[in-house]
Amino acid sequence: MPTVLFLTSFAEAWNDREIDGPMMHMADECVFISSGAGRSKGVDAVRTGFASDGTVIEEKGCDNFTFQDGKIFVKDTYLK
Repeated sequence: MPTVLFLTSFAEAWNDREIDGPMMHMADECVFISSGAGRSKGVDAVRTGFASDGTVIEEKGCDNFTFQDGKIFVKDTYLK
C-alpha cells in the first residue's frame, strides 16, 4: 500500500503540471478514467490523457485510486 509520502509526491507532481512527475507514480498498465474525457489505458494513452495545452482548469472533485505493486494502477476522477 502506498504511503502518505507517495500520495503527497503525486499530488505535488500533478500540481506542478509537468507530465513526467505524475507518470512516475503510475503503473505500467495504468488506467485513467475522467468523468469529462473518458477512459485511457496504458502509459502512452494515460500520458496523452493527462497532458494539457497549458490551460489551468480548477474543478471540484475527487480521485479514487487503485494501486498495483506500489504504484497507481487506476486514477478514477469524479467531478462535482
